[in-house]
Amino acid sequence: MGFNAGCYQWWEYFIMPFMAGIVGWFTNVLALEMTFRPIEFFGIELFRIKDQPWGFFGWQGIIPTKAEKMASICFDLMTTKLLDIHEIFNRLRPERFSEVMEDGLLLLMDDIIDEVATEYMPTAWRKLPQDVKDVSYLFRGAFVGVERVVAN
Repeated sequence: MGFNAGCYQWWEYFIMPFMAGIVGWFTNVLALEMTFRPIEFFGIELFRIKDQPWGFFGWQGIIPTKAEKMASICFDLMTTKLLDIHEIFNRLRPERFSEVMEDGLLLLMDDIIDEVATEYMPTAWRKLPQDVKDVSYLFRGAFVGVERVVAN
């Protein structure tokens, strides 16, 4: 017959599906782990092709490697095919928008003023007292214009 059908014990036939299940489970877990982990490249990065998870000696998860490309495609798809930016802004109520954004914009303005002043006049900015640096209260009148911008 060629296959020697009677040369295996009964328990060898019995254990085959369980061994196949264990091997299948292990390879599936390994594949999922390699898809999502590690988030940062792990290994020695001697040579690596852009947007590829493998290096000469190392690995980075497939999804984290391609996150920038996937985010770009997702953003392009949403802004060009799914959402109309003009329609979204037309749905906003200018008064409510300026209310919600005011605190965040004030904090952002403080950071921007500090960053620009530190870059362009670092000595003078360091010597100014903190009371003088806290000039964001002067810009509160600018938020009256936010309602008009959203309304248009």
